[in-house]
Amino acid sequence: MRLRSARMSAVDAQWYWMSPTMRSDQFLLYGFATASASLEEIAAQVRTHAVTIDDLCRRVDDVPVGLDRPYWGRAPVTEDQVRLTHGPMTWQSCLDRVAASIDDQLDARQRMWRLHLYGPVSAPAGVPGDALVVAILQIAHALGDGRRSSAIARKLFGAKESGGSSAADPVDTLAVPDGRVCPEPLRRAATALIGALRLPVDTARMISWGAVAFGRHRRRPAPTTTGVGPTPINRPHGVERRLRTVTVPADALTARGRSVTVGALIAISIALSRYLGDPRTPVTVTLAVAYEGDRRPVGNLSRNDFRNVSINLRTDLDNLEERAAAIADAIVAARAAAPDPVIEAGRRAEHVTPAPLRILGARQAGRGEPPERIDGISVVSSVNRGPADLALGGGESVVTAGFPALSPVHGLNHGIHGIGGRVSISVIAAPDVCPDIDRYMALLSDAVAAGGGWITA
Repeated sequence: MRLRSARMSAVDAQWYWMSPTMRSDQFLLYGFATASASLEEIAAQVRTHAVTIDDLCRRVDDVPVGLDRPYWGRAPVTEDQVRLTHGPMTWQSCLDRVAASIDDQLDARQRMWRLHLYGPVSAPAGVPGDALVVAILQIAHALGDGRRSSAIARKLFGAKESGGSSAADPVDTLAVPDGRVCPEPLRRAATALIGALRLPVDTARMISWGAVAFGRHRRRPAPTTTGVGPTPINRPHGVERRLRTVTVPADALTARGRSVTVGALIAISIALSRYLGDPRTPVTVTLAVAYEGDRRPVGNLSRNDFRNVSINLRTDLDNLEERAAAIADAIVAARAAAPDPVIEAGRRAEHVTPAPLRILGARQAGRGEPPERIDGISVVSSVNRGPADLALGGGESVVTAGFPALSPVHGLNHGIHGIGGRVSISVIAAPDVCPDIDRYMALLSDAVAAGGGWITA
């Protein structure tokens, strides 16, 4: 008889604990052309397939009174996890409906995903076909970061040739074991007892690593000023959201051998600086990057396996060739940088902090005074979602997009997501700090199309 599956990692548990106060559900958009099945038939197919994917049969099991980090439990796939909205509708009206659903966050104790199906939807500019079926996979951040969530979506929709995800993707690891499980009352009592026994050990480890971090901090030279000052788009805002996308062939962003990410960041640097009032306005963004090799924190088994780095988009360089090279070098350097010893020790102390203290801290997230310095004025997430070989209802995948959640100090964020040879730059904004999002999108579209000579050079 088994007590439980796996205990959640400290990072994943923190995403779960923060979710009631910091809306963090991910919304992965996929558009499929020439679907031959109805939305009802597609929904039935999705539910049937979802029960075969371990990551989509999970939920969070809390430990009584928060004595320990939660565990992974099983959850059945239910009919109401797939929601249908019949068209016809325009691409923008579909995005407006998605924006309206962002405030309806998942309760990970019940289910960790939901699928929204819209159709028919008119194809956006840059995407072939007259009408699409749009699938929005809403997924709790605790279940995985952008790369893992994209792998889950690839498993759910299935490649046309292989019928699933590649062997290299991370889906289905840390599987919930089969077999008889302890009765619920006994399980809850046992996890509470185990958590209580962990408390003194974790407290001692927290103090130990905290002392290490403090000692390292005292021995380092006086720090220089870090971060950047906030801009008009970096202030508290309400829950309302606006979504926009611009979709282009990938080679429109990869002039002279640069990556899609660098090409998109060039366009963002042009648009953001002009939107803020001056083409030479300094622009620094927070870019989410995956851990690589020995740069991964010791003992990290988290589903959220990334870190945020600050990237200066070098608007002081008028020559866009030089700007692109500087941005590319900055990304390489940030990925290769060794972990800061002080931050590493502090992170270890944080990871072993007893659950009751972590829960208390998570509940205060975003409630303090806005900081005087921030890592970047906009958050950028860039994920390659693989070849355009996914299928849904007989239709092939033609477009994808994603919308990084806003924080209390970020009112305008960007997603860079590609599938096959097509890339979408997505924008999510709070209208009370960015009321003229269409003006910003015009600037971004012009930057992508012309790039001040970069794209067409």
